[in-house]
Amino acid sequence: YRRCPFAYFATYGLKTKPRPEYQLSAPDRGTLVHQALAAIGRLVNEQGLDWATLDRETIQAMVDQVLDQLLPGFLSGILDSSPRYAYLQTRLRRTLVYATLLLVEQVRRSGFLPIAFELPFGGKGSGLPAFTIPVDPDRDLVLTGQIDRVDAARSGDRTWLRVVDYKTGKPTLDRRDMLAGLQVQLVLYLQVVMAHGGLLSGGGPVSPGGAYYAYVRDDLRSGQEEGEIPDLKLAGLTVLDQTGVELADSELATLAQEERAGTSQLIPVSFDKTGQVKASGSCIPPERLEQLTAALTATLRDTARAMLDGEIPVWPLLDGKHDTCAQCSQRAVCGFDRTLAPSRTLQDLLGKEAER
Repeated sequence: YRRCPFAYFATYGLKTKPRPEYQLSAPDRGTLVHQALAAIGRLVNEQGLDWATLDRETIQAMVDQVLDQLLPGFLSGILDSSPRYAYLQTRLRRTLVYATLLLVEQVRRSGFLPIAFELPFGGKGSGLPAFTIPVDPDRDLVLTGQIDRVDAARSGDRTWLRVVDYKTGKPTLDRRDMLAGLQVQLVLYLQVVMAHGGLLSGGGPVSPGGAYYAYVRDDLRSGQEEGEIPDLKLAGLTVLDQTGVELADSELATLAQEERAGTSQLIPVSFDKTGQVKASGSCIPPERLEQLTAALTATLRDTARAMLDGEIPVWPLLDGKHDTCAQCSQRAVCGFDRTLAPSRTLQDLLGKEAER
């Protein structure tokens, strides 16, 4: 809705959509990767396996098991329909093996463990309650969704919780985009987890441990397929490709990173000579996180008011890197002419309060 009110209305109100084609699109591939990584994670937890001791052979067997279950029903078995798609199957299996191996490496080097995969909030199934934001005395914004992964670490009686969202496209996190309501997902997920932290921690105090986009890619270097991963930079889900929000807290840093020196390979932070966390754009103090969540909550509330009041103008965001119309499936419906009609800018979305 923040990118173009009419596109939102046409998609979710009128429910117009392009005629489906029998092909594997980038979003389809992302969906399959998400489902497979979640299934692998649940398999590890359900079987009571130790993440830190998983080896390549065990992971390969789990990847094969999960894909054998998922692929026949995914898009009517499209990955078995041609030699090209059969090759993509091979790449997908390799990607999932390396992504899981690198998650294992993260577990080995930190005090965090994955405790939930594709965790729903709201809806009828099990999971966490919906996240509710009061809009006005008579109306609430009730948010439902699904969090790709939740990790937890314990320190005394305190539990630290962090959220991870997988991306098959290179993720970026921009503060202005967040304040403009274009990137609310990560911080919102962290708010959901913190609001119901007791359900995940089993009781006791709970603190936020960070929120990240994690890049899952399959651009392995030639000759890597058969060997173990020599370091975290080479393939699959690399923590150095994680973008997100990390709390500048020494206790948290000790749990998330064994060696407190230089630039971390596990979390997007750096340490000074005394081992203290250096504040940066992605590493912020707790009070800054509170300010950020308050600003995003206000943005969501304002957006809900506009939606409930029926504001659906054809007003796409066209500003610098943001070109809403370029990939919009509703272009044939709205008839927007960017050479004649006014477009929305990032400053329009930010407003004076958010800009301050």
